[in-house]
Amino acid sequence: MHDMKKWINLVALAAFIGITHAGAANLPLEELFINPPDAARPWVFWHWNNGNVTRDGITKDLEAFKRVGIGGVACFRIAGHSWAPAGPLETGIENQLPMIQWAAEEAERLGIVFSLTIDYGYGSGGPHISPENSMQRLYVSKTHVTGTGETVSVKLPKPKMPGGLGLAKTKSYRDTAVFAVPTSRLEQAKLIQENPKEYFKKHLKTLPNLHGSGHDPLMAFDGRGWKTHLPTLSGKTGIKALAAGELIDLTGKMDPEGRLSWDVPQGEWTVIRLGYGTNNQQTRPSPKPVVGLECDRLHPRGIEQHFEHRLRPVLEALKGKAQIEYITIDSWEALGQNWTKGFVDEFRQRRGYDPEPWLPVLTGLAVESAEKSERFLWDMRQTVGELIMVNYIDRLKELLKPYGTKFYAEPYGRLCVDSLVYAGRTEFPVAEFWTPRSKPKVPGTPAMYDDYWYNSMKGLASVANTYGKPVVGAEAFTGARGWCDHPYMIKGMGDEAFAEGISRYLYHISSHQPYEHMKPGITHRKWGQHFNRHQTWWDLSEPYQTYVTRCQMMLQQGRRVVDVACLYNEGAPLNFNCIDFGLPSGYDYDLCSPEIIQRMKVEEGRIVLPTGVSYRCLIVMPDRLTLPTAQKIDELRKAGARMFVKSSVHGTPGLTGYPEADHQVKALATQWTAFPEGGWDSVIATDHWVPDFEGEGLKWIHRRTADTDIYFVANTAYESKSVDCLFRNADRVPELWCPESGDRFLLDFDQADGRTRAHIEFGPAQSWFVVFRDKSTAQKENPFASWKAVREIKGPWRINFDPEWGTDKTVTQNELSCWSEDADPLVKYYSGTAVYRNSFTLDNALEGSVSLDLGNVEVMAQVFLNDIDCGVVWKAPYRVDISEALKPGKNELVIQVVNTWVNRMIGDEQLPLDAKWKNWEVLLEWPDWLLEGRKSPTGRYTFTTGRHYQKDSPLQRSGLLGPVRIMTSVEE
Repeated sequence: MHDMKKWINLVALAAFIGITHAGAANLPLEELFINPPDAARPWVFWHWNNGNVTRDGITKDLEAFKRVGIGGVACFRIAGHSWAPAGPLETGIENQLPMIQWAAEEAERLGIVFSLTIDYGYGSGGPHISPENSMQRLYVSKTHVTGTGETVSVKLPKPKMPGGLGLAKTKSYRDTAVFAVPTSRLEQAKLIQENPKEYFKKHLKTLPNLHGSGHDPLMAFDGRGWKTHLPTLSGKTGIKALAAGELIDLTGKMDPEGRLSWDVPQGEWTVIRLGYGTNNQQTRPSPKPVVGLECDRLHPRGIEQHFEHRLRPVLEALKGKAQIEYITIDSWEALGQNWTKGFVDEFRQRRGYDPEPWLPVLTGLAVESAEKSERFLWDMRQTVGELIMVNYIDRLKELLKPYGTKFYAEPYGRLCVDSLVYAGRTEFPVAEFWTPRSKPKVPGTPAMYDDYWYNSMKGLASVANTYGKPVVGAEAFTGARGWCDHPYMIKGMGDEAFAEGISRYLYHISSHQPYEHMKPGITHRKWGQHFNRHQTWWDLSEPYQTYVTRCQMMLQQGRRVVDVACLYNEGAPLNFNCIDFGLPSGYDYDLCSPEIIQRMKVEEGRIVLPTGVSYRCLIVMPDRLTLPTAQKIDELRKAGARMFVKSSVHGTPGLTGYPEADHQVKALATQWTAFPEGGWDSVIATDHWVPDFEGEGLKWIHRRTADTDIYFVANTAYESKSVDCLFRNADRVPELWCPESGDRFLLDFDQADGRTRAHIEFGPAQSWFVVFRDKSTAQKENPFASWKAVREIKGPWRINFDPEWGTDKTVTQNELSCWSEDADPLVKYYSGTAVYRNSFTLDNALEGSVSLDLGNVEVMAQVFLNDIDCGVVWKAPYRVDISEALKPGKNELVIQVVNTWVNRMIGDEQLPLDAKWKNWEVLLEWPDWLLEGRKSPTGRYTFTTGRHYQKDSPLQRSGLLGPVRIMTSVEE
């Protein structure tokens, strides 16, 4: 056994050297925890919707962001008519440039990081992209010819795009190859292409994993990025390869006009004309005047033309005025590309052989053998993936560098790349998680899934760990839940994301609000959290943002501690939604790209990376590996690495070096250890692994710096828990840090057998940081204080509602009750802030800590006692400290309570419409009364571009529900 403590200290030092935390590197961690730096604040996706943009609105949005603790914006310019009627800001760079400059300058004034998307909508393109510089793909036409042994002259038609659009009209078509095959051989290709599952079902006992349903052999993958090739097959498949003489190359026999002269052998032949041209993929969602072709991703000409037209003018105009810190790319929604100018030369250089004899494989035929055809398809996909990285991503970064502008992205979607490799090219990668589908039911609303892109979080946390990036972003809380959410409701989801490795929220979304008289305001159609300054609870959300910022600061420290490195895939595409890998509870892992495998070495029996991360073992999942990867894995084995292969390795995946490389990989793999039949339980028992963390029902993550171990431990359920927790750390002293308050507590614990045991209590949706250091500096001794009620504050409660949004009368409640149960419709359907007033007399001063417990609040409240601000409550327990405000004698209590927009929107649905709608989420035009600043003619209070609710939708509980009690802490 090696000296584990020495090893941990060595790795921790390397991790500490890798920390980058702007402006905070020299401050003690506890000071950063109490007052986290601006660099740790969450960001927002800030959407400018269809030209509905004003200078005043920009300033007010940004000032509102600053006020509650938002640290950065990703500015999107989106939409067409169906997203919102057009606004005053016209499209075109000459019109939008002054507004972008204003936004960047205002962000800089306020200390907010400003980033800009690469284009309107989600892509990279527009009218400035010519067909020749757009995304290209292969197309095919087929012509039947009967052979009699004589020369035939026939005009071969150019291929047509899906839908019948002639490529000749685009002026982008270029021929690639012409060949002929016996017509009878095309039937098999047709069957495989049109219904591959049925075809292979007839020939295989085990159905191959044919991802997706949009199979297109010409792409070698479908539009979603899944593999759609002939599967790696063993045994009889029924796939018959073209025999010698059945594939005839006719490329040199066709003239520039497409006329073929050919001495046709006897029989029925099909001539296949293969060429490439624009895939006609249009940018979206973009205002109509700037919709155009997506730029070429495989050739630098594409991003260069886009940069010159869309990005350079902005960057040049802002020189010396304001900084665009980042250009960002959203998740890939531009579908697929598989060809470009010079692709054959690029393929030869990268794969070491000529692809042209293998091009018939792209039409569904097998050349030489099914296995070799599959190998060629692997090489095709790998080449496409490499070219996207070099000629699109890397070239964009080169173009940005002179301006001091960096690049981040959501490195996943419907594209043919290894998403781990793509993510490694970013300044920081951005994942995505969605809210669950549990929300008020609206007919016609599609069900949303809480696991949508869920795997991207763990995948990109792995990238950050292996490539040495302290920040892992997430497009956070995406969904379509209307206006029902608030900080407490989403906290459990957010804490789970933190436990998956996220360290920076980018809230989805904050639509820009240009119009003061329009509330709740513009939305991103049905999507997102509507996280903007017109939210009812916006001005009470700062304590929640402080909580998030504290968590993110802590989760950007050091490196994540993991046990297992996993090579899940080699080749493209690797899409996070395809990944199915996990460990038993209590252990963590990193997904590693092949280029990360090359950076590994072995020290004292552990596999280590230059970032300071180390692993107990490596597990190899693919059944085929390239020779360089296999050689590196064997080098690690020889150096003493513990490693397993999940399944037998059959050789190499492509044709490069085949068959010699194939034999070499197989020979190396014979010396590797197979994953045991008992699975991870067997490995753990054999190698005597100790769990890094144990705590029933809790989510967790572990990070380490040079002198500190940091565990984030979260109860994501909305009920209290009391849990015995075990930590794989017995060399340091634990403290309990509360990210809601910034308080640091001593923690009772015992240590034995290399672990620390501590009993920790969790409130509903509560999280703690357990921080291990050489000695404790915490000042507070009891993190789990018990509270005793000493006085209940009863009615009458006097309640005032905002007369602009309800009634101007004072409502009296002798017993606290829900607004939505009130007989008065102005109270029943009220949304916004109401002020509760009460007074009480205290005969004697109370000893020790005193709090005011509000019982139940729907959904947030701010408490003032004797004109002293005692704080905001946004989650259970709804309790504030009143020790300094409470006094003997008469006390005046004021509680401002806010609910969500839901009830008022349902109330408005009782009234006639005041605008023209196509459906509940498509507003056809801005109504005149709104444009003129008048009130709704039908008496409605709210106006928004997404009417999520109907008149019979269930109302939300709202208001102060109590009981309201004065409580004192109980010494144990």
